[in-house]
Amino acid sequence: RWSSAVKSSLAAAAMKKTSGDSAGSTQKLHKVLAQAGSGSRRAMEQWIAEGKVTVNGEVAALGMRVGPHDVIQVGRR
Repeated sequence: RWSSAVKSSLAAAAMKKTSGDSAGSTQKLHKVLAQAGSGSRRAMEQWIAEGKVTVNGEVAALGMRVGPHDVIQVGRR
């Protein structure tokens, strides 16, 4: 499954489920990916550490926070 792209709309929808804050709020990347259905939080942390996840075209880092307007991709797409 790691080659599938996670659309920013899915990430935004996952963030809205748990965020009662303003639209400018952020969440940890691994949590957003897990809520979007890509896998467990720990598996997402592993993917991030392996460089399989990008945010806005740049390789993601562990502990990175994302907002509803960030473009998140997993894998080669």
